[in-house]
Amino acid sequence: MREPTTSFVDEVMERAATDDAETRAFLGELAEMAERVDVQEGQFPHAQAFGVARFLTGTSSDELVREVLRLGHRLEEFLAQRGRLEGDARDRFHAVVDESAAQAVRAHETAARSRRDDWLSFYVHDMRNPLNTLVNALWILRHADGVGQAQRVCDMAERAVKRLEGTIREVRELEQKASEVPPRKPGDTH
Repeated sequence: MREPTTSFVDEVMERAATDDAETRAFLGELAEMAERVDVQEGQFPHAQAFGVARFLTGTSSDELVREVLRLGHRLEEFLAQRGRLEGDARDRFHAVVDESAAQAVRAHETAARSRRDDWLSFYVHDMRNPLNTLVNALWILRHADGVGQAQRVCDMAERAVKRLEGTIREVRELEQKASEVPPRKPGDTH
């Protein structure tokens, strides 16, 4: 009788000194896929979840690839020691590890793009109010009757410009902020 895959996963998890659910599911998926002959792209949901989880913890894509390969090598050792990677099985396992790494990185990059898009959306929303203020200020100046009103409108426009400058400065620093979740505006459903 063959030893269950979960025992291999448990041993690799113990050796890797980790116990997170994403790693456990990812290793289980690798072990299961290693025994299949018809592995196809798109069949690695746990590798994808692993990539997203690592993005959320601040792991870079190159660190992610190293981690996937390290876990794959550890699992390969255990499977080989127990005679479960004989003949073509080892080549299939390497293909499984390669594909899982590709899908984990793709999911990591998708999560990074999504986070960046969320920040850009936040900044665009933040720029609308000062721009509206400037448009209104121009309208008031065009239709103003007195000098006192023009000064108040210019002050209002100056504050709007300063808010825009601050937001533009933050957009320039977007790459550093992209690992954080952007703040939500009141009434935001996204």
